[in-house]
Amino acid sequence: MKIENINNMKNIKYHLGIVFVSLVSLVVFSCGEKDEDSNPSELYKTYVTNVTMKLGGVEYVAKMNENRKQIHFRALPLEVLEIEPSPLAAVEFYGDFPRGANFEHNIYDFTIPEGETQITKTISVINGPRKREYSVTLRLDALPPGADFSKALIVTPNTQPATSRMIDMDAEHVLVADRTQSFLLSVADLKDGKYEPIDLNLAGVDAGTFLVNGGSIINGHAYLCNLTTGFKGSSPFRLYHWDASAPDEPPTIVASYIGSQITGNLYQRHGDMLSLDLDSRGGGYAYLNAGNDNDAGGRQFGALRIRISNWTTSSSPTGIGFLNLENTTVGFGGYWQTYNQVDDVTGEYIACNDQGPTRLMDGGGKTIYQIPTSIFPTNVDGIAARVINFNGMRYLVAINGLAVQVVVYNITKGETTKEALEILADPDTDKAPVFSFSLGASLGSGAFTANLGYAKAKNEAGEEETLYIIASGADSGFVFAEIPRPAEKDPTDTSDPFFDDLDNIEGYE
Repeated sequence: MKIENINNMKNIKYHLGIVFVSLVSLVVFSCGEKDEDSNPSELYKTYVTNVTMKLGGVEYVAKMNENRKQIHFRALPLEVLEIEPSPLAAVEFYGDFPRGANFEHNIYDFTIPEGETQITKTISVINGPRKREYSVTLRLDALPPGADFSKALIVTPNTQPATSRMIDMDAEHVLVADRTQSFLLSVADLKDGKYEPIDLNLAGVDAGTFLVNGGSIINGHAYLCNLTTGFKGSSPFRLYHWDASAPDEPPTIVASYIGSQITGNLYQRHGDMLSLDLDSRGGGYAYLNAGNDNDAGGRQFGALRIRISNWTTSSSPTGIGFLNLENTTVGFGGYWQTYNQVDDVTGEYIACNDQGPTRLMDGGGKTIYQIPTSIFPTNVDGIAARVINFNGMRYLVAINGLAVQVVVYNITKGETTKEALEILADPDTDKAPVFSFSLGASLGSGAFTANLGYAKAKNEAGEEETLYIIASGADSGFVFAEIPRPAEKDPTDTSDPFFDDLDNIEGYE
């Protein structure tokens, strides 16, 4: 019995030894695998070099900056846009990768939005569980749309009108609406430092609390209006017209109405500001927002709307009330209100005043969208704001009455004006203006009565060539900016300065 027990014990130790050796071998083997992969990430390197792409049978070689994770290509010829189906909708990139790595997708949609000349998107290199993102930019070999603000000329006359109320301009003249003597100034003269008023013949300008108070000039057609504080009685509102090429001729009376001749809402005071937007045939509307009305207890929330046709004919004088989205009366008042049509859009207006919010409204006074104050930087209140389309781009232009500054925002994105303003108001959207210029002392104490006008000049081909923006304040002068579109490129020049200059930036190869 004892001998058996001893033998059994030997067998148990033998088997335990085998198990122990097996466990040690397993541990050693496992440790050996781990030691061979001291840095597992080395198995999944994620980068790319020598990036190329093919479009329309042409190969393009990229320049890239690994530190910035940026990839750029030489500008693409416009002919790429004419290929069907569009190669930009299915771009395939090629490159040299570490083992196991490749682009996340085989093809990418780099369709360039209409009206724009470039697009930037993110593509990724993947390898196992790891990913590295690169920013890829494709550009068209075309002039960028819009205005070249870097070439803007700011004109501040050395002499300024001392008693002006509203000031506007077209591409040829600046119009100064003055309660004593209104006049024109040549834009060319002002650029040359000359200040030589061309008086308007005021024969027959004889009605209202002030005979002249507001003014506008559009494509050689100059307009002045009076200020009436007794529109509900016998004091008429008057609108006058001059051909800017014949300032010595007496004006045509375009409109002369008293309250009993209009339909709709009736207000007492009109003419503090003139909002007049006419198309190339002289058709459109004049809006005269209501000022304070003493016998109505203060602020008025509406305007007088007059239809204009053929430059000098008026009809359908109507009083409109300002409404919010719920069709109830909206608080929108003050003396210095503007109701400016959105450029090239029928039935949309930017409504502003010196104290209330800025709104996008329809032609009947109903709010489409109330612009949040977050759109504007500190102290920019949106006085006399306008939406202007120029050379394929859309801009929101406003006056910062407190800082005495004009600010311009690019709001091209968005199918409609409302969508464009909503995009600008988004918290993630950069609110930095694309252009601004200071008015200095030109507005002075008249900043709260500021007005903003614009004009566009075309070349012989009918293309928009120059944008003018003018800002003024009551009794305190004006400043205007002349802004060209980007200069035409020499058709024999095949260089690509942007792409070539990347060689001078550290990290590009």
